[in-house]
Amino acid sequence: MASNQNHIHIGKDWGLFLGTFSDNKPHSHYAIQLSIPLHGELALVTENDRFCSSNGMVIQSNISHQLNCDGNHLLLLLNPTSRIGHYLQVISESEVATLNDPIIDQLKEIALQLLADQDFNHFTKSITDTITDYGCQCQEGTHLDARILKGMDYLEAHSHRVVSLEEVAAHCFLSPSRFLHLFKESMNTSFRKAQIWTRTRLAFTALKNQSITASAYEFGFADGAHFSKAFKQQFGFSPKKIQQL
Repeated sequence: MASNQNHIHIGKDWGLFLGTFSDNKPHSHYAIQLSIPLHGELALVTENDRFCSSNGMVIQSNISHQLNCDGNHLLLLLNPTSRIGHYLQVISESEVATLNDPIIDQLKEIALQLLADQDFNHFTKSITDTITDYGCQCQEGTHLDARILKGMDYLEAHSHRVVSLEEVAAHCFLSPSRFLHLFKESMNTSFRKAQIWTRTRLAFTALKNQSITASAYEFGFADGAHFSKAFKQQFGFSPKKIQQL
């Protein structure tokens, strides 16, 4: 595959962009961002500081930032309620942090192999396997509440429809108010935001074959404008970007 070709993919608990930027502007999103330069350095500007790194860089949820990278760049967008997302929140001491960890070298090697000449399906599987192995540290090291993990699994199993708070709380044998409290305490985000992540990421495949409006209705949004706003708040780019690739 050509080294100047851009790729976007969204999986269960993460999305990725691989390629070069041409129109990056200051923005924020719900997803935790892990950025890895494949050639050269990253330059990252927030409202309060500026960072440069040739290693991996973690940007926490909803932090306004502008990122520049002259060469190819692997950008991972991670669900904050996933095991790896939660783990990165725990180990990061600030809103933006350089991550010196073996996973950076592993992900970088996988991305470079794709740019050299690798099948994209094999690439996404390799990324998935690496993230899954790394994310296991979260469950073992930070002891996420088992009741909340049970609720997240239930949401995923019923992702084809909108699951009410009352339904998922009952599944976990909790009152709605207790479930919300434990969810916020465990995940450091709201249950509503977690629901929106599931619905927007499921729409990714549909967007390749149908309109934004049709996707909005299919996944429980009031209209195309509401869906586009929610999608951009989750991932930092609009659903139109997917349809352009």
